[in-house]
Amino acid sequence: MELKYFTVLTVSFLLVCSTSFGQDFSIMDSSFSVNDKLITRNIIFHFASDSLFEESRNYLDTFAMFLIVHDSLNIEIGFHCDERIPENMSYHITYRRARRINDYLISNGVNSSRLIFKGFEDSRPVIKGAKTEDEHQLNRRAEFIITSINSNN
Repeated sequence: MELKYFTVLTVSFLLVCSTSFGQDFSIMDSSFSVNDKLITRNIIFHFASDSLFEESRNYLDTFAMFLIVHDSLNIEIGFHCDERIPENMSYHITYRRARRINDYLISNGVNSSRLIFKGFEDSRPVIKGAKTEDEHQLNRRAEFIITSINSNN
């Protein structure tokens, strides 16, 4: 039964460690370190809201199972927007979206003590001064960062 979960997870996630952006990884043979980062653009919200698209729920269901299986990992959830969001809205929208992800993971069985969330506005773009829609899309993302690993689990 657990093997089925591993199969789903190996298909669904990308692990980002230093220069390995976009590299597929297998959970069964992966080791994790503090500050390892999972960047995803598969968590999509309706325009100017914190309402998730259904496809995003499916992705988050899988990520929640990943966190339940790997119960020693503590995670920071960060959400980023592109530079086109008005400054007076960007903090609120990224904060609400990060909180929505946090709440969704908790509602799917992840212990709240393992999660923190932050909205980063457009303060950490992947491509500064993005011009094309593809470049803006790279800046809109959720990031999951391992903040600590509990050795007693």
